[in-house]
Amino acid sequence: MDYSLTSVQSLEAWIQDQVDTRKTKHDPQSLISAMGCYVGEVIVRNIGGHWTTIDNRAAIVDIGKITVASPLQKVTKRLTNGPSDGLYGYVQLIKKMASNGKKGV
Repeated sequence: MDYSLTSVQSLEAWIQDQVDTRKTKHDPQSLISAMGCYVGEVIVRNIGGHWTTIDNRAAIVDIGKITVASPLQKVTKRLTNGPSDGLYGYVQLIKKMASNGKKGV
């Protein structure tokens, strides 16, 4: 894992193989923390922004015109809802919105 945007696809493949099929014995909260921090760091290194806490939750702020992104919450949604809440699509959306100057995420 090299913190590239495309490395999130590898993470997604691991989730599909290990988590979605219930092969992993890792604690779900530990997975959320580790994967959320990784996805967040991919965003910071490749798109911009910086880490902060909002209401005692990790978040990334100042990503271009994006006010805040919450990668740990996104990982929670991915693990709950499955591939329809994919992480790579999330990172690509943030990249697009940051470059278009739209608010949100």
